[in-house]
Amino acid sequence: MINDKRKILLVDDEAGLRDLVKKYLMNAGFEVTEAADGLEADKRLDQDSFDLVILDVRMPKMDGISLCKKIRSENHSLPILFLTAKGEESDRLLGFECGADDYVVK
Repeated sequence: MINDKRKILLVDDEAGLRDLVKKYLMNAGFEVTEAADGLEADKRLDQDSFDLVILDVRMPKMDGISLCKKIRSENHSLPILFLTAKGEESDRLLGFECGADDYVVK
């Protein structure tokens, strides 16, 4: 049987927020893989393919901006959404400049 669910990589260092967002996404029919930091997310991206990456900006080991740049250097078409507490205009511009498709403030 082929799994036709869209796969999302959810990357945030806050476990409670990951759990909440994951529940909503799964209820909407998505398959969700979690990562607690940028390095873990990078490994998961090497192991599997995803239809969307949802990233926090501030994370340990590798921040979301660095991961976004790395993803863009390897995959120009993978949609990237920042979901972050950093809501200043300069933060949003940086997110878009590094290759994000959208930027949502928590």
